[in-house]
Amino acid sequence: MNRKTWIVVILILSGLNLPGQKYASVGDRIMTRWAGTVGPGNVWQEYPRPQLVRDNWENLNGLWDYALLSKSDNKPAKFQGKILVPFCIESVLSGVGKSMLPENRLWYRRQFTVPSGWSSDRVVLHFDAVDWSTSVWINGALVGSHKGGYDRFSFDITYYLNAKGMQEIIVAVDDPSNFGSQPRGKQQIPNQGIWYTPVSGIWQTVWLEAVNREASIREIKIVPRVDRSVVSITPMLWEPMARGYSVKISVFKGNTLVKEVSRPADHEVEIEMENPVLWSPDNPFLYDLNLVLTNQEGKVLDEVDSYFGMRKISV
Repeated sequence: MNRKTWIVVILILSGLNLPGQKYASVGDRIMTRWAGTVGPGNVWQEYPRPQLVRDNWENLNGLWDYALLSKSDNKPAKFQGKILVPFCIESVLSGVGKSMLPENRLWYRRQFTVPSGWSSDRVVLHFDAVDWSTSVWINGALVGSHKGGYDRFSFDITYYLNAKGMQEIIVAVDDPSNFGSQPRGKQQIPNQGIWYTPVSGIWQTVWLEAVNREASIREIKIVPRVDRSVVSITPMLWEPMARGYSVKISVFKGNTLVKEVSRPADHEVEIEMENPVLWSPDNPFLYDLNLVLTNQEGKVLDEVDSYFGMRKISV
């Protein structure tokens, strides 16, 4: 079975509507023909981070338990029903369609298993966006908190996982909407006139990723410098590492290798692009990138794929 087939199998299994789980969209709002086909078995399954792609990941979208309680209440001993992640609680497709008030706290629970091939890896839990203030527990232990409704945040959950068997995620979310000072766009309670219905809770993909415990690439900073026909690339690791870690960077034009260089990790490198194909709306051409991280002994620790366009915007 090839890599793409395995990914499809994992995604389908992670989102299946298992026995005892019920889901239906709620309310009488008009939906598109695409929204009408959404359910636990096919909810958003694409890889969520296209500029830093790895093979070892698992989608946690699908049906979660939920409870909408008062902030004065403790963690729920019993949840109220099912919510379809990653749709906000106010939405039709969440299967809940309830308003969340500033005095409420929204609780989520999901169980999952870690793939057996990840036993020697570092396991990272990613939330692509939760509105607004989020706290996360793994198997009863608080692993971290985050404030912000639009940005991705991640937690290393490796040492909170059980040695085997089922794992549990608990998520608590507060959202003051227009009663708080946080950036909120045009969300307002009540929504009227030019103001929109608030978006509370998990509203983007939740997913797991396996990375090497010794070292891995956290981010790639890419800056096209069209005037000099170069692209600046800085591969940054999860934490500053000792000397000796290097990254091989390969640039592709379609299936053709354009350039290949090796540099120390956490250092900028400028790669000359001879006669670069410039990106434009009429010709949105993208170069492909492959980065391979090795340690002092030459052992491959990480490999990621990315892309960039040679473009310049000025006024």
